[in-house]
Amino acid sequence: MTSTTNGKSNPTEDTDQCLGEELKDLTSYFAPQLEGAQAECTNTPQPSQDPNQIAYRMQCRGAGFTVEALTSVRFEDSRHFTLTMRIDSRTPQESAVVVANGEGQRTGACPAH
Repeated sequence: MTSTTNGKSNPTEDTDQCLGEELKDLTSYFAPQLEGAQAECTNTPQPSQDPNQIAYRMQCRGAGFTVEALTSVRFEDSRHFTLTMRIDSRTPQESAVVVANGEGQRTGACPAH
């Protein structure tokens, strides 16, 4: 994952994540969620002409802040996807725009627990 905040580059993030049950509902898994804050949020699927793409618009309002996120995920094939996200957050004192681009790839089976 590469990202910028207000146009300045953030460190690149490389993570490994084992997905099991999450793969049964990819639409819900990739829908943006606001974590760690009390807010009223809506998450609206966005139309796409590409049958291999899902997209969402999340809008949240909390005490003294708003957040809007646009997320698009394109499934290149059954083992590879690309993701783009734009998050616009605002408070009376400041605002931030985060733009992220990511890529995921299946590398093998999840380890046994």
